[in-house]
Amino acid sequence: MHFFSAAAFSSANVKFDEFKVQAESTKSSKERQVLLKKADDLLNSSLLSQAQTAYVLHRAALVCIREGCFDQTIIYLAKLETLLESFESLEYSGKLNLSRGNMAITRGNHFDAVPYLKAAANFF
Repeated sequence: MHFFSAAAFSSANVKFDEFKVQAESTKSSKERQVLLKKADDLLNSSLLSQAQTAYVLHRAALVCIREGCFDQTIIYLAKLETLLESFESLEYSGKLNLSRGNMAITRGNHFDAVPYLKAAANFF
């Protein structure tokens, strides 16, 4: 059983590394949809570290903002916010606020973006 756990963890790390490479190079809407599926698979695996989970949640939220799936963006960012309650990260606290501000601007709610952008600036 211990061997299986180590193998599963190793597999999750390989999948995370593949996700990270793809997240940096994804351009088309179809590629972004595939990336979101991979994000959900990784998040459901429960084998990621907190830092890896934060990365996947943030990248998935960015993809959703780009794709205009704002309800899903809200879910990813809420999960990131919950994670940050137990995983202190100035970087991801800033990215959380920056992403919320970005989503507000993308939706045309420029005034709603201001408090998020100001909060983000405190972390960078």
